[in-house]
Amino acid sequence: MENQILCISSTSPSKELAERLAETLVAEHLAACVQIGSPVDSTYIWKGEMCRSREYPVFIKATASVLDRLRVRFMELHEYECPEWIVASASASSDYAKFVDGACGA
Repeated sequence: MENQILCISSTSPSKELAERLAETLVAEHLAACVQIGSPVDSTYIWKGEMCRSREYPVFIKATASVLDRLRVRFMELHEYECPEWIVASASASSDYAKFVDGACGA
């Protein structure tokens, strides 16, 4: 399909790490845009224990051509042993898809 971009969803344990992820991924042309959301409270079971933590949502816009390099770099930078990494393909406006394509892999 034309005008397809990838939208990757993750979280960060701190705003500082979220900002470092955003700046690094954009500067290295692995992401066109990274948005950091307001903190959310997450509840989950990790290693058999009920956990609650405050996290910052991180939303990354990228192209399929950089996805493997983006994932590797993201995992290198992230502090979690198993960070959230959810990838969805999305249709975008022609202009926005061109922006994302031009920003990634440049």
